[in-house]
Parts: sequence; C-alpha cells; structure tokens
Amino acid sequence: MTGGNPQQAFLLGLPSSPDRHPVPHPVHQSPSWMAHGRNWRWASLIIAVLVSLKSFFVWQLLSALLLFTVFFVIVAALIALFIVICDAAGSTVSWAESVVRSIHFSMHHYVEALKFAGGSFSLMPRHALTEIISLCHDHDVLVSTGGFIEHVLTQEPEAVNRYIKECKEVGFDILEISSGFITLQADDWLRLVERAQKAGLKAKPEVGIQFGAGGATKAEVLEGEGTRDPEWPILLAKRFLAVGA
Repeated sequence: MTGGNPQQAFLLGLPSSPDRHPVPHPVHQSPSWMAHGRNWRWASLIIAVLVSLKSFFVWQLLSALLLFTVFFVIVAALIALFIVICDAAGSTVSWAESVVRSIHFSMHHYVEALKFAGGSFSLMPRHALTEIISLCHDHDVLVSTGGFIEHVLTQEPEAVNRYIKECKEVGFDILEISSGFITLQADDWLRLVERAQKAGLKAKPEVGIQFGAGGATKAEVLEGEGTRDPEWPILLAKRFLAVGA
C-alpha cells in the first residue's frame, strides 16, 4: 500500500507515504448568501412587528382623540344651553322686577297684594317665582295664587295637598279658592279653607252671583248664563268669615 499509486491512496483515505498525515474530509459549509438571506428575513419580521405596533398605537391615539373631541363638544353644548337658560330666567326676573318696582314707585300706597292670574306662575322657573315673591315682600305686598286651584281640583285628591304645600314653600301669602268655572259644595269649600289655614296661608274664597265669570269669557256668554239669587253668596260669605277667611 505504501508503494502504491498516490491517487489511489488518496481515494481510499490512506496516506500516500509513511511520513505524511491522512488528508481530512472537507467540512460542508453553507454559502454566505444563504446566511445573509436568513438575517434579512428576521429583520423584515422585526420591522413588520414594529410597524404593526406603531399602527396599533396610532389608531388607539386617534380613537382617544376622537372620543375626547366628542366629549368636549357635548360638554360645550351643555354649558351653552345652561347659559341660555340662565339668561332667559334672568331676563324673566329682571322684567318682573322692573314691573314690580315701577308699580311700587308710582302707586305703592294703593297696592296691598299681587295676584298671579290664570295660573301664570306655574309657567315660571321656581327661582324666578321666589325672587318675584321676595321682591313683593320687601315692599310689604302680599302675593296671591289666583284661581289656579280650579285646575288642581280636577286632578286626584292628593294633588290638592301637594299644591297647598308647594304654595307655602315658594312664599305665597294668599291661596285663592275660586269656583268661577267649577261647582263646589259649601262644605267642600269650607274644608279647603281649613286646609289652607293649617298650611299657614290666608284663604281667599271667591264668591259671586254668576257661573263662568272671569278670565276671557265673552259678554254674550255671561248674559246667556244669567245670575243667581244674591242671597245665597251672601250667606256663603258669612260662613267663610266665621271660620276666619
């Protein structure tokens, strides 16, 4: 073997001569372009992840900005509405105050009470009503509810108690108990007088000789209605005065 063909010895993996080492088998190595390709794939994947995260946070930021904008617009609209309502209420108070002051300035010696006709106070904001009543009290003027109880009496019985209580709370002095457009029995009328008095209000029963008188009733309608015997309202008025009305 030692004296054989060197090429044959190489093919068999044997040394060609005694003083030479065997030639090792070559190690398989990947080309460099394949390693670079794997690096680029990892880099592309990392970039794609970063872009996705960036897009996610951008959309989250845009969504938050949109929600904040909507919330800000709603709050601004509510504030504007509140300002408008306050201005309207302030205008009502200012107008009423000017009217009351002008009446007091011109004829305060002849004014003892202010009457809210037709339940007009029920259309006013509560704070505006209380300010007007307070202004009247400052000038020693009593305040009457007018005949709104006729409307309240057409509702449930408990509504009458709530109405009387509310009139006292807002500051009314006089509770008018009229029957111009409804029919009341004398005993029921007296019970309403007692309820008003127990609540701390001055009861003012309205006694007349004609049904439907008052408000915007036309003259021809009243003429067709006719009048009742004056003796009856006189006797009724005496009963009211006897209980302190």
